[in-house]
Amino acid sequence: IDSGQSSDLTAGVTASHESPRWSADSQYIAFSSTRDDPDGTRTDVYTMKFDGSELRNLSRHPAEDFDPKWSSDGRHIIFASLRSGTSLLYQVDLQGNKTEAMTQHASHDMDHSVRPLAQLGR
Repeated sequence: IDSGQSSDLTAGVTASHESPRWSADSQYIAFSSTRDDPDGTRTDVYTMKFDGSELRNLSRHPAEDFDPKWSSDGRHIIFASLRSGTSLLYQVDLQGNKTEAMTQHASHDMDHSVRPLAQLGR
């Protein structure tokens, strides 16, 4: 911000990139992208370091995964997915790389929000 310079973190990649979200420590960005889909139609959830390094595909699934958000403790990414045919919420543990469903029902989960970590002693 101080320099007024910007960087294209996805230069040379023919894909759509959506829903960028900064981690609380401003070191990483979570986003969804079609970059690993040869047809360019299905999105996965990714993280990358602020400078474009350390790119990780967190979801790598044949279904659409989108709208990533950081957990309040920064240890998980919560995202919506069409894995069941409806939009349900999933979370991936960033250290263990384990993905699990957070919701299971026949309706749609949309526009999820993650609440801040409770302050102890307040």
